Amino acid sequence: MGRLAGKVAFITGAGREQGRRHAVRLAEEGADIIAVDAAAPAGIDPSPSAPGGLAETARLVERAGRRVVAVRADVRDAAALTAAVDQGVAELGRLDIVLADAGTVDPLAVLEEAEQTWQHAIDGRLIGVWRIIKASVPHLMSGGRGGSVVITTPPATPLTAGRSAGRSDGRAPHGGTAQAWLIPLIQVLAEELDPYGVRVNAVHHETAADDGVLGGPVSPALTRMPVETPDPDDITNAVMYLVSDDGCYVSGTMHVVGARDDRWAAGPRMADAQTAGC
Repeated sequence: MGRLAGKVAFITGAGREQGRRHAVRLAEEGADIIAVDAAAPAGIDPSPSAPGGLAETARLVERAGRRVVAVRADVRDAAALTAAVDQGVAELGRLDIVLADAGTVDPLAVLEEAEQTWQHAIDGRLIGVWRIIKASVPHLMSGGRGGSVVITTPPATPLTAGRSAGRSDGRAPHGGTAQAWLIPLIQVLAEELDPYGVRVNAVHHETAADDGVLGGPVSPALTRMPVETPDPDDITNAVMYLVSDDGCYVSGTMHVVGARDDRWAAGPRMADAQTAGC
């Protein structure tokens, strides 16, 4: 029996390679899946999921022997997200896990960016995550079984906000700013959901090989380790730890996957784990 037997996970970005890895791995561990991805490029988004990407994820989940509800919805559309979650819970009977990922980055210098670029990044990477949480977390709270929320994002601290992976010198200030503001959101949400036994954590990761979000390997300037990119499974392994009972006493934390350099050591101390329980 898998570590997630009988549970249901809601996964955004499920039509992309990284989201697909999450969905398939959780299905292999026994979870049914509510898989969501955008139907088309949103404004200036440079990397929509490939045509048929969501259908391929659904096929692989079913091949793993689990049920799946696959819905096209954009994180910028609160009504569509809520309808997708509600449909999935109605068909699969419950919700236990939320994997929230939203948006991409368009690597430009600060003065090169248009106002639309900033609005797009904030609306997708920051407010989009809030919409995902608002649509899904009430189901975890009302279920009375606890649960786990994991927000996945490229590296983000107030000191690294302008140096997210994306170009040779790491600049993506609009995306990095949005990502950095996810940290207080995660910390506050963890505190609010602790009485419900719902854990909230983040996995900060570099671009994974084959994910296509930023179109290439991470620059050697971003790491001192002899690696180019993490494998998508490396990121999924971190997620799996947090959503399973292995991470049952871990909440309010930021987990970094990506051979980071001393920019992280120079940043603020990550949140202390909060006791939530399984």
